[in-house]
Amino acid sequence: MTGILIDNAMFGVRKVIPDDDTTAVIASLLAAERNCLAAGITSITDCGLSLGEMRLLEKLVTGGRLNLKLNVMLSDSEENIDWILKNGPYQKATCWYAASSSMATEPSVRGAPA
Repeated sequence: MTGILIDNAMFGVRKVIPDDDTTAVIASLLAAERNCLAAGITSITDCGLSLGEMRLLEKLVTGGRLNLKLNVMLSDSEENIDWILKNGPYQKATCWYAASSSMATEPSVRGAPA
């Protein structure tokens, strides 16, 4: 046992942990960007984000505050599934948004036979 929770195990844990302060999250993201750029890293892929996390990144990128190239994939929550099926993958500024691999097709997302 590693004590590390991933994928579906995290959903239950996230329900009882309070949301982070947005100001602190932004400060952490900008500090992480500085560290990445100092090391020559110019693009990041992040899988399993919530819609709120994606929207915060989008706001930072379109506002010119975050300059890394981002490839962002949403987690497979109901809210994210509904959003990605309605909007599909798209590019905005330097951010690419797409479904995670488990959300590749609508039938498999909804549990119906493909």
